[in-house]
Amino acid sequence: MQKSLNRSTVAADFALQWKRIVGLTGVMFASRGSAFTCGYRGSAARGIVLVRSSDFWEYRLHLARAGAPDLIVCFRHDTCLPCPVIELESGHQYRTHEFPRQFGSFEDAYTSKSRAGRLTIVGGLLCGMQAAYDLLAQLRAGEKESTARKYEAGMHDYQRRRPGRQVATVAS
Repeated sequence: MQKSLNRSTVAADFALQWKRIVGLTGVMFASRGSAFTCGYRGSAARGIVLVRSSDFWEYRLHLARAGAPDLIVCFRHDTCLPCPVIELESGHQYRTHEFPRQFGSFEDAYTSKSRAGRLTIVGGLLCGMQAAYDLLAQLRAGEKESTARKYEAGMHDYQRRRPGRQVATVAS
C-alpha cells in the first residue's frame, strides 16, 4: 500500500510550524533523517518526526540502541506511546500513554474494530498499561481467546528487531 504522506513531507511541515507549538523551543534538526533535538516544556528532549504515531512501534524505536526518543511529532496519532506526542493534523499535544482522540478507553478501541483500535490496544500492551491487560483478560473470560491471542501476537511481533538498518533516532 502506498502512503500518501512520507516522513520527509511531515518533517518539512513540522519545520515550517514548530515555532507555533506551545512548549517547544530551539528545534535543531539532524543533518539527515527526521530526528531533532529541542526543548520541550522546560527540559531537553530528543525527538523524531513520523507520519503516524504507530510508526514508533513499526520502526521498533523502543528498541533503538541509541535510546528511544523522548518526543514524537507525527501527522496522525493512532496508538498509545511511552512518550509525549505532538499531532500536526490537529495541533493537539498528547501526554505519555494518552489515547488517540477517537478512543476514550481500550474497550472503545476494541469495539471500533479498526486498524487504529488494534494499534491502540497493542500500543497499550507494549507500554505495560494495566487496562490493556485487563481487556485481554476480559476477552478470554468472554470466550474470545483467539482475539486475545491476536493482540498478544501483534505485541510480540513488535518486541523483535527486524533485519536491516534502523531509523536514526539521534540528531547529529
